[in-house]
Amino acid sequence: MNSLLWNSSVCFSPLTPAGIAVGTQHGMKNQTAVREFILLGFSYGLQVQTSLYLIFLATYTVTITENAVIIFVVKRNCHLQKPMYYFLGNLSFLEICYVSVTLPRLLLGFWSQSMTISFSSCMTQLYFFISLMCTECVICDRYLAVCHPLHYPAIRTTSCAFSC
Repeated sequence: MNSLLWNSSVCFSPLTPAGIAVGTQHGMKNQTAVREFILLGFSYGLQVQTSLYLIFLATYTVTITENAVIIFVVKRNCHLQKPMYYFLGNLSFLEICYVSVTLPRLLLGFWSQSMTISFSSCMTQLYFFISLMCTECVICDRYLAVCHPLHYPAIRTTSCAFSC
């Protein structure tokens, strides 16, 4: 038996990735691109989705409020104008950005009952999330260099540099 499946003069290999059908028909390639993802992790009933929406909304609100308070207090209090508190203010800002990249789309999915996300939206979220993660690594590295300059070479080894 042939290792390829034949359907309507189009041949599909069983080894192609999910969501992408590659075949040949009269010498031409047939490719189906992924346009959206279906989020099945939260496909419960309406009552469960409503409770999840409220839980995530409360978490999002508390996270934004707490980090905004930290930033406000560090900026307003002259006794907290030290590198460590400046570092904490930057981390609070990054935390606000982290949750603002992912949670609003999740809340919109719960609200509208549409648990799909387009490929471009998903890649945009991934780009900003990874960019913020790299920014956090740079901030941590700069904190070590500023607050512990004499210990920096001992603390920041090559194995530690690639762990971020």
